[in-house]
Amino acid sequence: MIALQSSREPIAEIFEPVFFEVDYRGGPSEDCYDFVVALRGKKYKRSLSKAGFKGRVYHIYPHIDERMHGRVSDVKVKQFCERFGINDDDKIILTVARLDPIKGQDIAVRALARVAKRFPQVKLVLAGNGSFSSTRRGGLGLPKGVRWLDRLERLASKLGVRQRTIFTRYLTEEELKAAYTRADVVVLPSVLEGFGLTVVEGWIYKS
Repeated sequence: MIALQSSREPIAEIFEPVFFEVDYRGGPSEDCYDFVVALRGKKYKRSLSKAGFKGRVYHIYPHIDERMHGRVSDVKVKQFCERFGINDDDKIILTVARLDPIKGQDIAVRALARVAKRFPQVKLVLAGNGSFSSTRRGGLGLPKGVRWLDRLERLASKLGVRQRTIFTRYLTEEELKAAYTRADVVVLPSVLEGFGLTVVEGWIYKS
């Protein structure tokens, strides 16, 4: 939350300080705001400073409500596995992220090619559809996601692991819970990440 000085009413606005390094003019001004709450730590604080903000900056940590997560029934896991061709004896590596180069799914595919030589029953599940909106229809960044999906499919084919690589695209909340429940390990191969909530989610599911 960012509080407006003139009215003393709390005004919530969202800034992406990472962009301030390119254009400082879009950042918050001390004349307008009493303080800024940053979600991503010291780097964002420095970016705010570069943007010209000299007010107070507070850092809070991302949070996951464990009550919204939890292992699902065997029936739901079975339905998920049947939909995506996952066998009982398969070892599942799960990555949950929108389809975007910054999320590093290509790193996971390359790693799969090496791991499969030693563990022939391994499969990689890439959950995500390139959308910021978490909806079946998709949202911001979807065209980029489509292009990235095509590159990942071609990479998997080139490395000989296309049949081991499962692209789920959009998943409902229950399907995502089933994916976490079935996974043997959750990986986060991002090249840049603010916090990495999916790692914490994987921990909740003991994956």
